[in-house]
Amino acid sequence: MWGRAETLSEARQQLVLANRILVRLGLLDSMGHVSVRDPEDPSAYLLSWSKAPRWVREDDVLVFDLDGRDRTGSGKPPYMERALHGEVYRARPDVHAVVHTHMLSVLPFGLTGRPVKAVVHSAAMFWEGVPLYDDYFDPEHEGVYIISQEQARRMAACLGSRRAVLLRGHGCVVVGSTLPELVVSTYSLDQNCRVQWLAEAVAPAKPLREEEARAMLRVRLGEIGIRRAWENWVQELQEAGWLP
Repeated sequence: MWGRAETLSEARQQLVLANRILVRLGLLDSMGHVSVRDPEDPSAYLLSWSKAPRWVREDDVLVFDLDGRDRTGSGKPPYMERALHGEVYRARPDVHAVVHTHMLSVLPFGLTGRPVKAVVHSAAMFWEGVPLYDDYFDPEHEGVYIISQEQARRMAACLGSRRAVLLRGHGCVVVGSTLPELVVSTYSLDQNCRVQWLAEAVAPAKPLREEEARAMLRVRLGEIGIRRAWENWVQELQEAGWLP
């Protein structure tokens, strides 16, 4: 599959690019995080230590098992919510990339319970809807974080077979079969949520029909569509001086 790293080295390089692209697109703040499944060991994933995504380099990328243990033994502080990555990879063998983001466009949906509808063609991958996670309770952790493995398992169960899940008062988690696909999907979710809120300030927005969405998916998530977007964003990083 185009865009899927085949080696650990390639996965590290791609993960650095994904971090910086998501930041530059305004989709990832200093507290979000993105990971990729280890192409050489599906029971592990790559994730930076707890560092702002804008500044992640290859030597910041660590390897974790699905229980969130640092296999590299780096001693560097990990992201507090890394459990959500491991539990999604455990529950979804088809997923090879995960991002947790706090993008503002999705927050109103998670706060109000208004359903996200795929209303624009580029967001056809969300035609089945985006579930809402609201089960944060944990005896050892307060607040609307996902810290424990049990919290993360519940979130992964809420995600189910969908491509994203909203987190009440917190943001969302988006998944993909490759890092380039993940970035395209995250960008598309953001654009769709912005358009839906604007449209529904006037009248109820009409979502894509299933047959329309499926037809658009072949284009939007096909190699040509993913490659075109990814290579454009990488070129923009280079021209902006954002490459490490």
